[in-house]
Amino acid sequence: MNEPMANLASESQQSLADLRRASRWIVLFFWLLQFVELSLLSLIEGRDAAVKSLEPRAMVMVVGVILMFGFVEIVAKLERRPFRTRLILTSLWALLFCLLVLAVNFGIFYLASARGKVGFNAGEYVYTAFAWSWFCLSVAGALLALSYNLEMRNRDHRLAAMEAIANRAQLAALRYQLNPHFLFNTLNSIASLIATGARDTAERMVEDLADFLRATLELDPHQDISLAREIELQQMYLAIEQLRFPDRLIIVIDVPDDLLDAHIPALITQPLVENCIRHAVARSVEPVTVRLTANALDGMLLLIVADDGRPLRAAAEGTGVGIANVEARLRARFGDSQAIIARRPAEGGFAVHINLPLARPS
Repeated sequence: MNEPMANLASESQQSLADLRRASRWIVLFFWLLQFVELSLLSLIEGRDAAVKSLEPRAMVMVVGVILMFGFVEIVAKLERRPFRTRLILTSLWALLFCLLVLAVNFGIFYLASARGKVGFNAGEYVYTAFAWSWFCLSVAGALLALSYNLEMRNRDHRLAAMEAIANRAQLAALRYQLNPHFLFNTLNSIASLIATGARDTAERMVEDLADFLRATLELDPHQDISLAREIELQQMYLAIEQLRFPDRLIIVIDVPDDLLDAHIPALITQPLVENCIRHAVARSVEPVTVRLTANALDGMLLLIVADDGRPLRAAAEGTGVGIANVEARLRARFGDSQAIIARRPAEGGFAVHINLPLARPS
């Protein structure tokens, strides 16, 4: 079970425990309020009457609380039912408990009132029945409202968990979208080097490719990495490409030391650097400079991946899979707090600007 789903199951169990605990406190509160209210009303009949009714009233309260705790368990088991069903069943159970409490109340007071010499007339019986029915329905309404509130909270948590799972799946898919052209061209270059007898260079390229693939596949796609680590990974990748284009690829990395600890999504610049190789270096007969620069401004981190290749790119290439991949990852990670802009500088070449929140390790 993955982490979001495990957390979801744990939260569901915790929510049920919270419902039971809070419901019991509600029952105790209502019964205590009822006990105090009835005790104060009995003072109207006189102090002696109030004192005599205190013990039986306390007994009614104890039995009523025990019965209501059973009612709490019933409400808890109705948690996943439709709200209308819960409303009807809770009301019916509340009336049933009202009859039980009413019977307990009359039984205890009948036995306590001069050993059964004093009874209750029909009018008083009806009045007491209405009073207890309102009390039981009020408790039931409070328990139902609490149950519904906790259900809405759980639903929000479930939606958030499912959204997190979807985002993780999307980020993982985007993160592992390794450019097949890079692998094909690298393997083709290795085969060509072996065929021409340049076995040392071919061996070095195989080792560099293995190191790069191992380093990238070991990364957690859901975790950010430092800008220093991102640069290190791009240098590993460019080392492979430099073996393919020893006379055409010039690498310039300009990142201030105070930004090396900034955290960014892993390999966020990889598709953009690949685009520079594929669309500029591979298509040029002259040396091409690939630049990776970083700057900070107003709490934002600006990353620029650019090349000065002379071949003009088609408009579709400027907004192709590489940039779309990066944009999708940034939007999934930062929402609207990010921006990516692709442009052709006046001096030629192609540049992609990434703006994202500047994050430091805590």
